[in-house]
Amino acid sequence: MTNSEKRNAGIDLLRLLGSLFVIILHVSFYRANGYGAVLARLSARWAVPVFFIVSGYFFVGRLHKSPDHALKENLKKLLPLIVISNLIFLVINLLEHQPLFPLTAIFFGDYYHLWFLFSLLIGVCIIYMLHRLRANAYVETSVMIIILFSVLTSGAYNIILPIVPASSYVYFRSFLSVPFMLFGAAFGTNKMPYVLRSMKAGLVLVIGGCLLQAIEIFALRRSLTFSIYSIELLVGVIPLAIGIFVAGLNLKMGDNILSSLGKKYSLFIYLYHPIMIFIIDKSRLLYYINGNILFILPLCIFLLTLLLAIIFDSYFHLAFALLNGRFEKRKPLQSQRRIRP
Repeated sequence: MTNSEKRNAGIDLLRLLGSLFVIILHVSFYRANGYGAVLARLSARWAVPVFFIVSGYFFVGRLHKSPDHALKENLKKLLPLIVISNLIFLVINLLEHQPLFPLTAIFFGDYYHLWFLFSLLIGVCIIYMLHRLRANAYVETSVMIIILFSVLTSGAYNIILPIVPASSYVYFRSFLSVPFMLFGAAFGTNKMPYVLRSMKAGLVLVIGGCLLQAIEIFALRRSLTFSIYSIELLVGVIPLAIGIFVAGLNLKMGDNILSSLGKKYSLFIYLYHPIMIFIIDKSRLLYYINGNILFILPLCIFLLTLLLAIIFDSYFHLAFALLNGRFEKRKPLQSQRRIRP
């Protein structure tokens, strides 16, 4: 039995919080305080890796029960979700009077934020293959190091270690789910050392990850050929994301309204919040907002997208299920017996 077979309210709460921080990554702070904008984005970089860790944590439980069934169920959800979400954002693209995007953009992430889904698909398939091949910890660790090294050296560290061309970053990023899903799988199967599974260890990793990011920014700030604001992955993000996940895993709480919202709506918020960003942008509201008040914008978008998710779930449940990659049949109405007088 794996740890991930039981639902964890702390993880569901973490998913809700993660969806808010993903919005922070996608909101433009170009009219806010420059240092504040950089700090906001750097503080939110843990969100996507944590979603990958959570996915690996739950996937490994199903994988150990029935590998083929686990793969099939994930493919049944991810493949339609990739198609549906891209069709929706294709409409947004047309409304913005942008040209049709190339097919590669669907998979490699040049188009909005949907690279996450294709990366998740790659992660599921690779972890399934590693499980089938009975790969040991050394093989898994080697895969993690190679992918993380490739992403870092084609991204933030390319100017220092130009081993691979910077133009290849978008392709290496598509494999970013694999190392973080393997971290999640290790926690789900108790392969991770016990000393790293406690709340204290989680807090140490969070603090260490924040400090390491600060050191990296200080060291890289003059050598970067692009803005610090655009950095997507630093080494410090790795311990930070793992620490936040460990902290969430150790939260001793029962199901509550926030964890329920995270369980039901975090994926919807993650995928469809750019629609709210698009609406707010077209409404010209941002032209009347200046300065640091812009920092409340992610929270407003989060609440509006959450409200939209609740409305769809309550009144258009089949459409809501479809938007989340689930195909649900309408339940037939039960025939009522006539009562004879």
